[in-house]
Amino acid sequence: SDIIYRFKSTASKNFIIINIVASQEGVVYNVDKEALTKIISNLMTNALKHAKRIIKIKIEEPTDADYFEITVADDGPGVPIKYRERVFEPFFQIEEDDRTIQNKGTGIGLAYSRQLAEKHKGALFVRDNGLGGSEFVLQIDTQLQNREIHPSEQEELIKGQLVGKDSDASLPTGKPVLLIVEDNEDLCSFLERSLKLEYKVLTASNGQFALDLLENNVVDIIISDVMMPGVDGLELVKKTKENEQYSHIPFVLLSARTNLETKVTGLDYGADSYIEKPFSLEFLRAQVKSLVKNRSLLLEKFATSPFIPYGSIANNKKDEEFLNKLNGEIEINISDSAYSIEKLAVALSMSRSNLQRKIKGISGMSPNDYIRVFKLKKAAKLIMEEEYRINEICYLVGFNSPSYFAKCFQKQFGTLPSEFINDPAEHPKTQDRR
Repeated sequence: SDIIYRFKSTASKNFIIINIVASQEGVVYNVDKEALTKIISNLMTNALKHAKRIIKIKIEEPTDADYFEITVADDGPGVPIKYRERVFEPFFQIEEDDRTIQNKGTGIGLAYSRQLAEKHKGALFVRDNGLGGSEFVLQIDTQLQNREIHPSEQEELIKGQLVGKDSDASLPTGKPVLLIVEDNEDLCSFLERSLKLEYKVLTASNGQFALDLLENNVVDIIISDVMMPGVDGLELVKKTKENEQYSHIPFVLLSARTNLETKVTGLDYGADSYIEKPFSLEFLRAQVKSLVKNRSLLLEKFATSPFIPYGSIANNKKDEEFLNKLNGEIEINISDSAYSIEKLAVALSMSRSNLQRKIKGISGMSPNDYIRVFKLKKAAKLIMEEEYRINEICYLVGFNSPSYFAKCFQKQFGTLPSEFINDPAEHPKTQDRR
Protein backbone atom coordinates (compact mmCIF):
# COMPACT_ATOMS: atom_id res chain seq x y z
CA SER A 1 0.00 0.00 0.00
CA ASP A 2 2.84 2.37 0.82
CA ILE A 3 4.49 1.77 -2.54
CA ILE A 4 1.27 2.17 -4.51
CA TYR A 5 0.36 5.36 -2.62
CA ARG A 6 3.31 7.08 -4.34
CA PHE A 7 1.63 6.58 -7.71
CA LYS A 8 -1.82 7.91 -6.75
CA SER A 9 -1.01 11.54 -7.56
CA THR A 10 0.13 10.66 -11.09
CA ALA A 11 -2.87 8.40 -11.55
CA SER A 12 -5.30 11.13 -10.45
CA LYS A 13 -3.84 13.60 -12.91
CA ASN A 14 -4.55 11.11 -15.68
CA PHE A 15 -8.03 10.24 -14.33
CA ILE A 16 -6.93 6.68 -13.51
CA ILE A 17 -8.45 4.83 -10.54
CA ILE A 18 -6.23 2.49 -8.49
CA ASN A 19 -7.94 -0.35 -6.59
CA ILE A 20 -6.20 -2.66 -4.11
CA VAL A 21 -7.71 -6.04 -3.24
CA ALA A 22 -6.21 -8.24 -0.50
CA SER A 23 -7.44 -11.68 0.51
CA GLN A 24 -6.58 -10.99 4.16
CA GLU A 25 -5.28 -8.25 6.42
CA GLY A 26 -1.67 -9.02 5.55
CA VAL A 27 0.87 -11.78 5.04
CA VAL A 28 4.33 -12.07 6.60
CA TYR A 29 7.23 -13.53 4.62
CA ASN A 30 10.96 -13.16 4.33
CA VAL A 31 11.51 -10.94 1.32
CA ASP A 32 13.95 -8.19 0.50
CA LYS A 33 12.12 -4.89 0.92
CA GLU A 34 14.21 -3.01 -1.63
CA ALA A 35 13.83 -5.72 -4.27
CA LEU A 36 10.07 -6.05 -3.79
CA THR A 37 9.70 -2.26 -3.91
CA LYS A 38 11.54 -2.15 -7.24
CA ILE A 39 9.41 -4.94 -8.74
CA ILE A 40 6.08 -3.38 -7.73
CA SER A 41 7.25 0.10 -8.73
CA ASN A 42 8.26 -1.16 -12.18
CA LEU A 43 4.89 -2.91 -12.62
CA MET A 44 3.01 0.21 -11.52
CA THR A 45 5.04 2.45 -13.83
CA ASN A 46 4.30 0.06 -16.70
CA ALA A 47 0.57 -0.03 -15.84
CA LEU A 48 0.32 3.77 -15.70
CA LYS A 49 1.78 4.03 -19.21
CA HIS A 50 -0.95 1.87 -20.69
CA ALA A 51 -4.04 2.05 -18.44
CA LYS A 52 -7.12 3.91 -19.72
CA ARG A 53 -9.15 4.26 -16.52
CA ILE A 54 -8.35 1.47 -14.03
CA ILE A 55 -5.37 -0.25 -12.40
CA LYS A 56 -6.17 -3.15 -10.07
CA ILE A 57 -3.67 -4.63 -7.61
CA LYS A 58 -4.45 -7.94 -5.93
CA ILE A 59 -2.51 -9.65 -3.12
CA GLU A 60 -3.42 -13.22 -2.21
CA GLU A 61 -2.14 -16.61 -1.10
CA PRO A 62 -3.96 -19.22 -3.23
CA THR A 63 -5.29 -22.24 -1.29
CA ASP A 64 -2.94 -25.23 -1.30
CA ALA A 65 -0.35 -23.22 -3.27
CA ASP A 66 3.31 -22.97 -2.35
CA TYR A 67 3.52 -19.28 -3.29
CA PHE A 68 1.87 -15.96 -2.61
CA GLU A 69 0.87 -13.75 -5.52
CA ILE A 70 0.77 -10.05 -6.32
CA THR A 71 -0.93 -9.03 -9.57
CA VAL A 72 -0.99 -5.63 -11.26
CA ALA A 73 -3.68 -5.34 -13.93
CA ASP A 74 -4.63 -2.48 -16.26
CA ASP A 75 -7.40 -1.89 -18.81
CA GLY A 76 -5.00 -0.84 -21.57
CA PRO A 77 -4.39 -2.45 -24.99
CA GLY A 78 -2.71 -5.52 -23.51
CA VAL A 79 0.33 -7.48 -24.67
CA PRO A 80 -0.07 -9.64 -27.80
CA ILE A 81 0.54 -13.35 -27.16
CA LYS A 82 3.63 -13.37 -29.40
CA TYR A 83 5.31 -10.78 -27.15
CA ARG A 84 4.44 -12.15 -23.70
CA GLU A 85 7.88 -13.63 -23.15
CA ARG A 86 9.78 -11.08 -25.19
CA VAL A 87 8.63 -8.15 -23.01
CA PHE A 88 10.99 -9.57 -20.35
CA GLU A 89 13.99 -9.39 -22.68
CA PRO A 90 16.39 -6.49 -22.04
CA PHE A 91 15.66 -3.42 -24.21
CA PHE A 92 12.69 -5.03 -25.96
CA GLN A 93 10.03 -2.52 -27.04
CA ILE A 94 6.67 -3.43 -28.59
CA GLU A 95 6.36 -1.70 -31.95
CA GLU A 96 3.84 1.13 -32.13
CA ASP A 97 1.93 -0.69 -34.89
CA ASP A 98 1.27 -3.54 -32.45
CA ARG A 99 0.15 -1.35 -29.57
CA THR A 100 -1.94 1.79 -29.42
CA ILE A 101 0.46 3.37 -26.90
CA GLN A 102 4.15 3.40 -27.70
CA ASN A 103 6.52 2.24 -24.97
CA LYS A 104 8.98 4.71 -23.56
CA GLY A 105 12.05 4.27 -21.39
CA THR A 106 15.11 2.05 -21.41
CA GLY A 107 13.27 -1.22 -21.91
CA ILE A 108 14.97 -3.00 -19.00
CA GLY A 109 12.42 -2.51 -16.20
CA LEU A 110 10.56 -5.79 -16.74
CA ALA A 111 13.77 -7.75 -17.39
CA TYR A 112 15.23 -6.37 -14.16
CA SER A 113 12.02 -7.14 -12.25
CA ARG A 114 12.02 -10.74 -13.44
CA GLN A 115 15.63 -11.12 -12.29
CA LEU A 116 14.66 -9.88 -8.83
CA ALA A 117 11.68 -12.24 -8.73
CA GLU A 118 13.87 -15.20 -9.63
CA LYS A 119 16.31 -14.20 -6.88
CA HIS A 120 13.37 -14.81 -4.52
CA LYS A 121 12.80 -18.28 -5.98
CA GLY A 122 9.76 -16.76 -7.66
CA ALA A 123 8.37 -15.91 -11.09
CA LEU A 124 7.06 -12.95 -13.05
CA PHE A 125 4.85 -13.34 -16.13
CA VAL A 126 2.00 -11.63 -18.02
CA ARG A 127 -1.48 -12.82 -18.95
CA ASP A 128 -4.87 -11.44 -20.02
CA ASN A 129 -7.24 -10.10 -17.39
CA GLY A 130 -10.92 -9.30 -16.94
CA LEU A 131 -10.31 -5.58 -17.59
CA GLY A 132 -9.39 -6.23 -21.20
CA GLY A 133 -5.71 -5.39 -20.80
CA SER A 134 -2.65 -7.03 -19.26
CA GLU A 135 -2.09 -8.57 -15.85
CA PHE A 136 1.47 -8.92 -14.61
CA VAL A 137 1.75 -11.68 -12.03
CA LEU A 138 4.47 -11.87 -9.36
CA GLN A 139 4.68 -15.19 -7.53
CA ILE A 140 7.01 -15.64 -4.55
CA ASP A 141 7.78 -19.13 -3.24
CA THR A 142 6.59 -19.74 0.33
CA GLN A 143 8.21 -23.13 1.00
CA LEU A 144 11.49 -21.43 1.82
CA GLN A 145 9.69 -19.29 4.38
CA ASN A 146 8.18 -22.16 6.39
CA ARG A 147 11.35 -23.86 7.60
CA GLU A 148 13.06 -22.52 10.70
CA ILE A 149 16.07 -20.38 9.93
CA HIS A 150 18.75 -19.34 12.38
CA PRO A 151 18.80 -15.50 12.66
CA SER A 152 22.32 -15.16 11.25
CA GLU A 153 21.47 -17.53 8.40
CA GLN A 154 18.25 -15.64 7.72
CA GLU A 155 20.10 -12.32 7.49
CA GLU A 156 22.60 -13.83 5.08
CA LEU A 157 19.80 -15.38 3.00
CA ILE A 158 17.85 -12.16 2.64
CA LYS A 159 20.73 -9.75 2.18
CA GLY A 160 22.93 -12.00 0.10
CA GLN A 161 21.10 -14.72 -1.80
CA LEU A 162 17.80 -12.92 -2.34
CA VAL A 163 19.07 -9.43 -3.04
CA GLY A 164 22.22 -10.69 -4.70
CA LYS A 165 24.59 -8.14 -3.14
CA ASP A 166 28.01 -9.73 -2.78
CA SER A 167 30.48 -8.49 -0.23
CA ASP A 168 34.17 -8.61 -1.10
CA ALA A 169 34.63 -11.42 1.41
CA SER A 170 32.02 -13.61 -0.34
CA LEU A 171 33.50 -13.20 -3.80
CA PRO A 172 35.65 -16.06 -5.11
CA THR A 173 39.23 -15.05 -5.69
CA GLY A 174 40.47 -14.80 -9.24
CA LYS A 175 37.43 -13.06 -10.74
CA PRO A 176 38.30 -10.32 -13.27
CA VAL A 177 37.27 -6.88 -12.05
CA LEU A 178 34.66 -5.14 -14.23
CA LEU A 179 33.83 -1.44 -13.88
CA ILE A 180 30.36 -0.44 -15.15
CA VAL A 181 29.86 3.30 -15.74
CA GLU A 182 26.17 4.11 -16.31
CA ASP A 183 23.98 6.93 -15.01
CA ASN A 184 20.70 5.03 -15.44
CA GLU A 185 20.26 3.30 -12.08
CA ASP A 186 18.03 0.47 -13.33
CA LEU A 187 20.28 -0.32 -16.30
CA CYS A 188 23.38 -0.18 -14.10
CA SER A 189 21.80 -2.57 -11.57
CA PHE A 190 20.60 -4.86 -14.35
CA LEU A 191 24.08 -5.11 -15.86
CA GLU A 192 25.64 -5.63 -12.44
CA ARG A 193 23.29 -8.51 -11.62
CA SER A 194 23.71 -10.04 -15.09
CA LEU A 195 27.52 -10.04 -14.97
CA LYS A 196 28.40 -10.48 -11.30
CA LEU A 197 28.61 -14.29 -11.44
CA GLU A 198 31.58 -14.01 -13.80
CA TYR A 199 33.15 -10.76 -12.60
CA LYS A 200 33.71 -8.73 -9.47
CA VAL A 201 31.66 -5.68 -10.43
CA LEU A 202 32.30 -2.06 -9.50
CA THR A 203 29.82 0.66 -10.55
CA ALA A 204 29.96 4.41 -11.11
CA SER A 205 27.24 6.83 -12.23
CA ASN A 206 29.54 9.03 -14.34
CA GLY A 207 33.08 9.32 -15.67
CA GLN A 208 34.45 11.31 -12.74
CA PHE A 209 33.31 8.73 -10.19
CA ALA A 210 34.86 6.06 -12.44
CA LEU A 211 38.22 7.86 -12.44
CA ASP A 212 38.03 8.08 -8.64
CA LEU A 213 37.46 4.31 -8.45
CA LEU A 214 40.38 3.62 -10.79
CA GLU A 215 42.72 5.40 -8.39
CA ASN A 216 42.17 2.76 -5.72
CA ASN A 217 41.23 -0.43 -7.59
CA VAL A 218 42.79 -2.81 -10.06
CA VAL A 219 40.29 -2.97 -12.94
CA ASP A 220 40.47 -5.51 -15.77
CA ILE A 221 37.84 -4.09 -18.10
CA ILE A 222 35.49 -1.07 -18.33
CA ILE A 223 31.96 -0.87 -19.77
CA SER A 224 30.71 2.70 -20.10
CA ASP A 225 27.72 4.57 -21.45
CA VAL A 226 28.53 7.51 -23.72
CA MET A 227 25.92 10.07 -22.61
CA MET A 228 26.38 10.90 -18.93
CA PRO A 229 26.43 14.10 -16.84
CA GLY A 230 29.83 15.60 -16.06
CA VAL A 231 32.59 13.46 -17.54
CA ASP A 232 30.84 11.50 -20.30
CA GLY A 233 31.90 8.21 -21.86
CA LEU A 234 34.00 9.67 -24.67
CA GLU A 235 35.89 11.90 -22.27
CA LEU A 236 36.37 8.95 -19.91
CA VAL A 237 37.90 6.86 -22.72
CA LYS A 238 40.26 9.70 -23.58
CA LYS A 239 41.29 10.36 -19.97
CA THR A 240 41.78 6.65 -19.32
CA LYS A 241 43.88 5.96 -22.40
CA GLU A 242 46.00 9.09 -21.87
CA ASN A 243 46.76 8.13 -18.26
CA GLU A 244 49.81 5.91 -17.95
CA GLN A 245 48.28 4.09 -14.97
CA TYR A 246 45.06 3.00 -16.74
CA SER A 247 45.90 2.99 -20.46
CA HIS A 248 46.12 -0.81 -20.59
CA ILE A 249 42.48 -1.43 -19.52
CA PRO A 250 40.17 -2.74 -22.30
CA PHE A 251 37.22 -0.40 -22.81
CA VAL A 252 33.70 -1.10 -24.15
CA LEU A 253 31.43 1.85 -25.04
CA LEU A 254 27.63 1.55 -24.95
CA SER A 255 25.52 4.19 -26.62
CA ALA A 256 22.18 4.99 -28.18
CA ARG A 257 24.09 7.30 -30.53
CA THR A 258 24.33 5.50 -33.84
CA ASN A 259 25.97 8.24 -35.88
CA LEU A 260 29.31 7.41 -37.46
CA GLU A 261 31.10 10.42 -35.98
CA THR A 262 30.51 9.30 -32.38
CA LYS A 263 31.62 5.75 -33.16
CA VAL A 264 34.79 6.93 -34.88
CA THR A 265 35.58 9.35 -32.05
CA GLY A 266 35.18 6.60 -29.45
CA LEU A 267 37.47 4.24 -31.33
CA ASP A 268 39.98 7.02 -32.05
CA TYR A 269 40.15 7.78 -28.33
CA GLY A 270 41.09 4.15 -27.72
CA ALA A 271 37.85 2.21 -27.09
CA ASP A 272 38.23 -1.49 -27.90
CA SER A 273 34.57 -1.96 -28.80
CA TYR A 274 31.49 0.19 -29.52
CA ILE A 275 28.07 -1.42 -28.96
CA GLU A 276 24.81 0.31 -29.90
CA LYS A 277 21.77 0.41 -27.62
CA PRO A 278 19.53 -1.47 -27.53
CA PHE A 279 21.96 -4.40 -27.41
CA SER A 280 21.85 -8.12 -26.80
CA LEU A 281 23.01 -8.98 -23.29
CA GLU A 282 24.51 -12.20 -24.65
CA PHE A 283 26.50 -10.24 -27.24
CA LEU A 284 27.79 -7.85 -24.57
CA ARG A 285 28.70 -10.77 -22.32
CA ALA A 286 30.51 -12.49 -25.20
CA GLN A 287 32.36 -9.29 -26.14
CA VAL A 288 33.57 -8.70 -22.58
CA LYS A 289 34.52 -12.35 -22.12
CA SER A 290 36.47 -12.31 -25.39
CA LEU A 291 38.43 -9.18 -24.46
CA VAL A 292 39.31 -10.52 -21.01
CA LYS A 293 40.13 -14.03 -22.26
CA ASN A 294 42.28 -12.87 -25.16
CA ARG A 295 44.18 -10.56 -22.84
CA SER A 296 44.69 -13.36 -20.34
CA LEU A 297 45.95 -15.78 -23.00
CA LEU A 298 48.33 -13.14 -24.35
CA LEU A 299 49.80 -12.45 -20.91
CA GLU A 300 50.18 -16.15 -20.17
CA LYS A 301 51.99 -16.71 -23.48
CA PHE A 302 54.22 -13.71 -22.83
CA ALA A 303 55.22 -14.99 -19.38
CA THR A 304 55.99 -18.57 -20.42
CA SER A 305 57.69 -17.90 -23.77
CA PRO A 306 61.16 -16.34 -23.37
CA PHE A 307 61.40 -14.55 -26.71
CA ILE A 308 57.95 -12.99 -27.12
CA PRO A 309 58.62 -9.21 -27.22
CA TYR A 310 57.43 -6.89 -24.50
CA GLY A 311 55.58 -4.77 -27.05
CA SER A 312 53.09 -7.63 -27.49
CA ILE A 313 51.43 -6.80 -24.17
CA ALA A 314 51.22 -3.05 -24.88
CA ASN A 315 47.77 -1.88 -25.97
CA ASN A 316 48.88 1.56 -27.09
CA LYS A 317 51.72 4.06 -27.18
CA LYS A 318 51.33 4.95 -23.49
CA ASP A 319 51.81 1.31 -22.55
CA GLU A 320 54.89 1.07 -24.77
CA GLU A 321 56.40 4.17 -23.17
CA PHE A 322 55.78 2.79 -19.69
CA LEU A 323 57.28 -0.61 -20.52
CA ASN A 324 60.36 1.02 -22.05
CA LYS A 325 60.95 3.05 -18.86
CA LEU A 326 60.20 0.08 -16.59
CA ASN A 327 62.44 -2.34 -18.49
CA GLY A 328 65.21 0.24 -18.75
CA GLU A 329 65.33 0.65 -14.97
CA ILE A 330 65.31 -3.10 -14.36
CA GLU A 331 68.03 -3.62 -16.99
CA ILE A 332 70.31 -1.06 -15.36
CA ASN A 333 69.99 -2.82 -12.00
CA ILE A 334 69.58 -6.39 -13.23
CA SER A 335 72.59 -7.82 -11.42
CA ASP A 336 71.54 -6.28 -8.08
CA SER A 337 69.74 -9.06 -6.19
CA ALA A 338 68.67 -6.58 -3.50
CA TYR A 339 67.00 -4.13 -5.91
CA SER A 340 63.60 -3.36 -4.39
CA ILE A 341 60.15 -2.30 -5.58
CA GLU A 342 60.55 0.88 -3.55
CA LYS A 343 63.68 1.87 -5.51
CA LEU A 344 61.93 1.05 -8.79
CA ALA A 345 58.92 3.19 -7.83
CA VAL A 346 61.15 6.15 -6.96
CA ALA A 347 63.05 5.81 -10.26
CA LEU A 348 59.75 5.87 -12.18
CA SER A 349 58.32 8.74 -10.07
CA MET A 350 55.34 6.60 -9.00
CA SER A 351 53.94 5.52 -5.67
CA ARG A 352 54.45 1.87 -4.78
CA SER A 353 50.69 1.20 -4.94
CA ASN A 354 50.31 2.85 -8.36
CA LEU A 355 53.29 0.94 -9.69
CA GLN A 356 51.82 -2.32 -8.42
CA ARG A 357 48.46 -1.61 -10.08
CA LYS A 358 50.05 -0.64 -13.39
CA ILE A 359 52.39 -3.63 -13.60
CA LYS A 360 49.57 -5.97 -12.56
CA GLY A 361 47.22 -4.42 -15.12
CA ILE A 362 49.62 -4.47 -18.05
CA SER A 363 51.33 -7.83 -17.41
CA GLY A 364 49.05 -9.77 -15.07
CA MET A 365 51.95 -10.10 -12.62
CA SER A 366 53.00 -8.52 -9.36
CA PRO A 367 56.10 -6.25 -9.58
CA ASN A 368 58.32 -8.93 -7.99
CA ASP A 369 57.07 -11.57 -10.43
CA TYR A 370 57.56 -9.20 -13.37
CA ILE A 371 61.16 -8.44 -12.35
CA ARG A 372 61.87 -12.16 -11.99
CA VAL A 373 60.39 -12.93 -15.41
CA PHE A 374 62.38 -10.05 -16.93
CA LYS A 375 65.59 -11.50 -15.47
CA LEU A 376 64.75 -15.01 -16.71
CA LYS A 377 63.96 -13.72 -20.21
CA LYS A 378 67.29 -11.89 -20.19
CA ALA A 379 68.99 -15.10 -19.05
CA ALA A 380 67.39 -17.04 -21.92
CA LYS A 381 68.76 -14.49 -24.38
CA LEU A 382 72.26 -14.74 -22.88
CA ILE A 383 72.14 -18.55 -22.97
CA MET A 384 71.29 -18.49 -26.68
CA GLU A 385 74.19 -16.10 -27.36
CA GLU A 386 76.61 -18.61 -25.76
CA GLU A 387 79.04 -15.94 -24.55
CA TYR A 388 78.77 -16.88 -20.86
CA ARG A 389 78.49 -20.07 -18.89
CA ILE A 390 75.16 -20.72 -17.17
CA ASN A 391 76.64 -20.16 -13.69
CA GLU A 392 77.93 -16.77 -14.85
CA ILE A 393 74.56 -15.86 -16.33
CA CYS A 394 72.91 -16.71 -13.00
CA TYR A 395 74.86 -13.91 -11.27
CA LEU A 396 74.66 -11.52 -14.22
CA VAL A 397 70.83 -11.46 -13.91
CA GLY A 398 70.84 -11.06 -10.14
CA PHE A 399 70.38 -14.59 -8.75
CA ASN A 400 72.58 -15.59 -5.79
CA SER A 401 72.19 -19.35 -6.18
CA PRO A 402 72.68 -21.37 -9.40
CA SER A 403 70.35 -24.09 -8.09
CA TYR A 404 67.59 -21.59 -7.33
CA PHE A 405 68.14 -19.95 -10.72
CA ALA A 406 67.76 -23.33 -12.46
CA LYS A 407 64.60 -24.08 -10.48
CA CYS A 408 63.00 -20.71 -11.38
CA PHE A 409 64.02 -21.04 -15.04
CA GLN A 410 62.48 -24.50 -15.34
CA LYS A 411 59.28 -23.44 -13.61
CA GLN A 412 58.90 -20.43 -15.93
CA PHE A 413 59.87 -21.93 -19.28
CA GLY A 414 59.48 -25.68 -18.75
CA THR A 415 63.10 -26.62 -19.28
CA LEU A 416 66.40 -26.43 -17.38
CA PRO A 417 68.93 -23.76 -18.44
CA SER A 418 71.42 -26.48 -19.38
CA GLU A 419 68.89 -28.05 -21.77
CA PHE A 420 67.43 -24.82 -23.07
CA ILE A 421 69.82 -24.18 -25.96
CA ASN A 422 69.19 -27.67 -27.36
CA ASP A 423 65.38 -27.37 -27.17
CA PRO A 424 64.15 -26.45 -30.71
CA ALA A 425 60.74 -25.45 -29.36
CA GLU A 426 62.37 -22.61 -27.42
CA HIS A 427 64.76 -21.44 -30.12
CA PRO A 428 63.87 -17.87 -31.21
CA LYS A 429 64.10 -18.73 -34.89
CA THR A 430 61.71 -21.64 -34.38
CA GLN A 431 59.30 -19.31 -32.59
CA ASP A 432 59.50 -16.82 -35.44
CA ARG A 433 58.55 -19.53 -37.91
CA ARG A 434 55.60 -20.51 -35.70
